[in-house]
Parts: sequence; C-alpha cells; structure tokens
Amino acid sequence: MSDATRRWLGVVGACVAFGLSACAMAGQPMGMPDPAMAGENAEAEARLQVLFQDISTINLLNGLRLTREQTAAVLALAREAEDRRRKGPGAELYRITLAKAVEAYEAFKADANQGEPPGRRLSRNAVYYEHRILALKAQRARRIDQRREEFEGKLHSVLSEGQLQIIESFEPCLVPPRDLKDPVRAGQVADDRGVTMLAHLRKLPGFVWGQRKDQMAEGHLRRAVEGDRIEITNEQARAALKKAFIDVVERARAMSDVEFEMEKSQLAARLSPKQSRQQLFERARVARPKGRPQQVSRAARWLLHPRIIPILEERLKSGQPFQSAPGASQAAGAAS
Repeated sequence: MSDATRRWLGVVGACVAFGLSACAMAGQPMGMPDPAMAGENAEAEARLQVLFQDISTINLLNGLRLTREQTAAVLALAREAEDRRRKGPGAELYRITLAKAVEAYEAFKADANQGEPPGRRLSRNAVYYEHRILALKAQRARRIDQRREEFEGKLHSVLSEGQLQIIESFEPCLVPPRDLKDPVRAGQVADDRGVTMLAHLRKLPGFVWGQRKDQMAEGHLRRAVEGDRIEITNEQARAALKKAFIDVVERARAMSDVEFEMEKSQLAARLSPKQSRQQLFERARVARPKGRPQQVSRAARWLLHPRIIPILEERLKSGQPFQSAPGASQAAGAAS
C-alpha cells in the first residue's frame, strides 16, 4: 500500500469518526441521509420538523397555563441563555474556526474528486480542523455545564410545583392528550400528599418519632434529588435540609388540631420537593458523579430552547388572557 493511499484512508477514517462524533453530540441518527430527505423534499422535511417542535412547545405552554408574569420571566431567561450562548467566551473563535474548517473540507473534497488521494498539505489541514472543532466543542460544553445550574435554578423558581410535574410527564405531540395534567390539580395533589404525610407523622407516638426521625429526614433528602442524578457534596447543606424537615414535623406535632388545620398547607409547602431542591442548590455545591454526564432538566430543555423565544414574544404581544396556577404568582415574585 502506497503512502498516498495510507494518507487517504487515514483522513477518510478521521472524517467518518468526526461525522459520527458530531451526530452523537447533536443527538441525530448516524449514517447517510435518508434519500427521501434529499433533493426537493429536504427543505419541506426540515420545515416540518421545526413546525412539529413549535407545536409541541405550544401544547406544553397551553397545559402549563403560565401567568403573564411567568411568561415574561421565562422569556427573559430564554433570551439571556441564548445571548450567553452566542456571545459567551469562545463563541467568536468557534465561528471563525468552523468557517475555516468548512474551507479545509471543501478543498479536500474538490481535490479528492479528481480521482486521486489529496496531497499531504490538504490532508493535514483537514485533520487539524477536525481535531480543533472537537476540542472547541468540548470546551463549550464545559462552559455550558458551569452556567446550567444557574439558569435551571432561576427557571425552577419561576414555576410552581404542579407545573414542574406537567413538564416531567410531557412528551412531544402534534395533538395534545386529553389527560394533559391540569396544573391546578397537579398542585393540589402535591399539597394533598404533604398534608397527608404531616397528618400521619403527627399521630406517631413520641418514642417512635424520636427513633425514626433521622431516618425519615434522610429519606426526605433522597426524594428531594430523586431523578436529578446529582450528588450533594456539602454535608452542612445535607444536615440543614434534614433539620428543616424535622423542625417542620415537630412544629406540626406541637400544634393543636385547630392550629394544624389552619396552617397545614403552608407547612406542607415547605416540604415540597421543589422547595427542598431549591434549598440544596442555594446551600450546597452540587457536583455530578465522576464519569456521568450532567443531565439537562426537562424544564430547561423545553423552556430555555431558542425556538421558544418568538413563541413567548407573540403570546405577550397578542393580548391573550393569561390564567393563574397555584403558587405561580408567589414563585414568580420570589424569582424577581
């Protein structure tokens, strides 16, 4: 095998690896494009995918029943996230490098199309920009990880617990299901569970509560981060959250039946998963386990996507009536 052929195979292999890596990063299927997507159908197919995404987003927004204040708050966060993505450190370098990589690949393609393996200069240039683009992508991903907690924390503080539950169960759809959760009912369910738990804990004999309260507080901590794939590395934050759980329960246990009936909803709200997660994010350094990629919350995936910006802008301009959800106005006020 000649040196030229070896260079040719090496660069082809590198290009294939780059293509597979780029597909994996973008979440797109690997392999050659579907022939049905080629030619005159490609533009219409791409437009159809964008419309499906927009319709799914609108279906979700309709189910969430955001208040006007929430809509404005989510729009501001989506704009800020997009602005940081476009103007953040390294963004201009990435755009310049990407343009040069396209030039290098175009030159390589034109030379390869002459029927012979491209020369050493073109080969080295293509491989250089392949590795440069991958390195810059990894660097940008690390920076995004560092900002993600900040944006997700702000977004979660804008939404009610019921609305977060809706997002967790939502799937992209053209026609929304009839049982798309009502945020009013979702909020009621969350409150009802907390009240039921407190009512049960009030009835425990004193010696049973004394023996099991630490174990119950640890279970409350685990539920607060369930499904988020995060580790709480700050032991002071863990201890503070467990103490807050014990304090609320002991306050409820010390109340008369009349006092409990009057304050049970407020006490239950302090034990909601949303409130507990917020306390942990504020108090602790939240780190992902080694070897495990950080997960984007479903709320951030849907509500901080650039495509939602024109949708929310149109909603605010249209003058359409906005509905309220339990706890929404308080949540939005806390975020501002």
